[in-house]
Amino acid sequence: MNIAIPYSIKRKLCVKRTHKRKIELYKEKVNQIMAFGKADHKGIQFKSVADLTSAFYKN
Repeated sequence: MNIAIPYSIKRKLCVKRTHKRKIELYKEKVNQIMAFGKADHKGIQFKSVADLTSAFYKN
């Protein structure tokens, strides 16, 4: 017997997964700044975590 998962639950899981990926990408960029002194995000190089944060969450 198959039980269908409601769309609302699927959507919540998808949004949660997307948010988790975005946070992981942000952490990776912050680690690049800490290790190398710069990180590239959408073709722009950032040297400070504050500038990266404002640009990353602006969209």
